[in-house]
Amino acid sequence: QVPSPLSRTPPPHCSHSQITHKALQSFTAVRCEFCCVAHSQRCETQLLSRAMSVEAPSDESVAAQYDHAVHDDGSSYQGHLKAGKKDGFGTYIWADGSMYKGEWKADKMHGVGSFHYEDGSFYEGLWENDHKHGLGKMVFQSGDVYQGAWQHGLMHGKGTMLHIDGGKYEGLWENGRKHGLGTFTFASGRVWHGIFHKGRQKEEHSTFSPDLAHDPEDIEPAFSTNV
Repeated sequence: QVPSPLSRTPPPHCSHSQITHKALQSFTAVRCEFCCVAHSQRCETQLLSRAMSVEAPSDESVAAQYDHAVHDDGSSYQGHLKAGKKDGFGTYIWADGSMYKGEWKADKMHGVGSFHYEDGSFYEGLWENDHKHGLGKMVFQSGDVYQGAWQHGLMHGKGTMLHIDGGKYEGLWENGRKHGLGTFTFASGRVWHGIFHKGRQKEEHSTFSPDLAHDPEDIEPAFSTNV
């Protein structure tokens, strides 16, 4: 049974902040890591996009805690501080143009946040101690898109990778590589289903469908990468 929408107050055991729970308050399908109920990873794209739309609180009592600082190295921070450390909601811009906007805890990216990298790649989702951790979406510089579970900065758990050439992988990941049961759909429409081990498929545990003539292009990208 899907739990009822969250109240504004996080459960006592929850590590996420008031801001995170306020963002998720109106959801009717909250069976995922965000709500600290089932940790079942049943989360739709709208959970991320709507959570990411949350801005810093605007009331005067909270705004008074805000600070804006430009550092000698060219980086800058605007947001909450607690005991001299970034804590709460804030935006940090590095000298190279990379930017993080979201929640902080004791000077660490922690909670819901988005990160724009210098190379044009982009991540939005959950963070823990400066690492992508939980549910999140990453758009890589190549144009490939991953959406699913992360652990300590790596794709880990159940996730989907959409490749720029039209291929798609859906299945399990471990330490940044396809690992476990998964399905790869080639741009040609052919489907490979089976077991992956550290990024490579195990042919003895696989099936192809439909049973078509081999397409030379089907070796890319699933059969030539360790990812």
